[in-house]
Amino acid sequence: MLSPRHWTAAAHRGRGRMPTAVRLVADWMLTDLDFERIELRIAPGNHASNRVAEKAGFRFEGVARNAGFTDAGRTDLAVHSLIRADLDAG
Repeated sequence: MLSPRHWTAAAHRGRGRMPTAVRLVADWMLTDLDFERIELRIAPGNHASNRVAEKAGFRFEGVARNAGFTDAGRTDLAVHSLIRADLDAG
């Protein structure tokens, strides 16, 4: 499983750059690298990252309870996915 991180410098936030970048990488992974599924797991309270997933076309699937770790301990994770069929539908 890959565990990439992303962030946007404050001066560039709110311009749609991160959702575009996430979608371009996801499309490349699904088409050129033959991935079947890409899954993002994001802390539910991380509103900016959850919004990026939504804007990039990932579908919210639910919450994996107690599935992640933070400095404060275990946390739930919102699960978003994109599959090849989603590319044809979009």
